[in-house]
This record gives sequence, C-alpha cells and structure tokens, in this order.
Amino acid sequence: IRVIPIISLIVPGIVDNATGAIRFSSVFRWTDVHLAEQLRLLMSQYRFVIENDIKAVATAEMYFGLSRSSYDSVVLNIGDGIGAAVIINQEIYRGQHNIAGEIGHIVTNQVGRLCECGQFGCLQTDIAEWAILQEARSVQSDITLDGVFDAYERQDDWAVKLVNRIVVGISLAINLVVMSYSPQVVILFGSLVFRYPTLRNLIIERHRSYVNDYAKDTFDLKFSTYDHLGHLVGGAILAIIESF
Repeated sequence: IRVIPIISLIVPGIVDNATGAIRFSSVFRWTDVHLAEQLRLLMSQYRFVIENDIKAVATAEMYFGLSRSSYDSVVLNIGDGIGAAVIINQEIYRGQHNIAGEIGHIVTNQVGRLCECGQFGCLQTDIAEWAILQEARSVQSDITLDGVFDAYERQDDWAVKLVNRIVVGISLAINLVVMSYSPQVVILFGSLVFRYPTLRNLIIERHRSYVNDYAKDTFDLKFSTYDHLGHLVGGAILAIIESF
C-alpha cells in the first residue's frame, strides 16, 4: 500500500474545502486561485489540505483547547484582519461556500474607510491592525502599534480616544457573534490581543456594554491559549483527519 504524505496549508480568506481553491483572500489579493491543483502539479507526491486560518485555530481549540467542554463556541480573530470561526455541536459551521464567519467584511459604516476587499466601511476598517496604524499615523507618521499603546499608557489624548474606539469596535464584534450564533463561549485570538495586555484588560472590563441585557450572561469570554501555534496545531489535526 502506497502512503501519500499530506501537507496542510493554512491561508487567510475564503477556501473551497472540496477543491482546495481560494475563492477570495483580501490579504493576498487572490480571487479564484486553484491552490491545491497548482501544488499537485508541482509536487505530485503529496496530497494537500487547504483551510482558512481561523477555522484551523477553531479546530485546534475544539480538539485540544478551550472549546473542548463547549458544544457551541466562536473563535474571534483580532489582528491584521478580523474573522470568526463558529463551532456548533462540536463541528465547524461553514455555511455556503465556507463563508460563515467572515465578519470582518460586514459593512458597519457606509461612509467609512475603503477596505482591502473593495467595500467601504467594513468592520475590519475600524479595528484591524493596519486600520489602527492608518489612524495613528495621521498624528505621528512613523508610529508603530507598540507606540500607540505606549502613548495610551502616557494618557496622550489622541491615543486614549483611539484605543477607546478600538475597544468599542471589538465589543461590537463580540456582540455581533453573540447575537448571531448564541455561543457558550467566545474565544478571542489574534496578534492584537496577544501583544497588548492593556487592550485585553479593557476588553474584559467593557465587552458586555454593547450586548443586549437578555444575552449578557449567556456566554463566557476567554482568550485563546494559542498564539501563532494555533494555526499549526489545527493544520496538523486536519492532516491527520484527512489521512484516515
């Protein structure tokens, strides 16, 4: 019996799991890229599993992380992009064409900034890392994210206003997934919440402010125990599942 090695590739964007094609990725500027097919032409000795990055993290949480004891949960990514992965009855809910969870591209402000996807006012244009830097660099052209939070700690007026707006945006995103999916737990993941304890503390304090009263006590908020390794763990699990 010939055993064909499996390689998992974890990518940001909308993935067609059946064919391994990337339907859309604003990060890579890809549309209808048949990734698995192209890779098979180059490396025919392998099989390929292609998965969305946040759904891979959700897989890791479901098997070895914070979702193990919950039937219904949502992993909410706050980083260079905004996205969610929904777990219902211990299975990832994908919806039509694997689009479920693409909340970063929900239009929340029709007169907002232009998003990478071509729409104006997507949710991520307020709270993604690149959007935060665009705002901050209108005050200080060379500032970094570290600099933004250092300025907040100094209580610089512009930084306080900006960070408060970020917290509101993240709280609204939490409200969105709570009211849409009614999960037992919302798990926050992503570089923005990993790197800045100040932001995590503000989210803990304020995240229920925008949740309807009847839903405030229906869910727990937790922070993922994974950092970038969540993608790797999820990818490894998917490869193992595919091998059976």
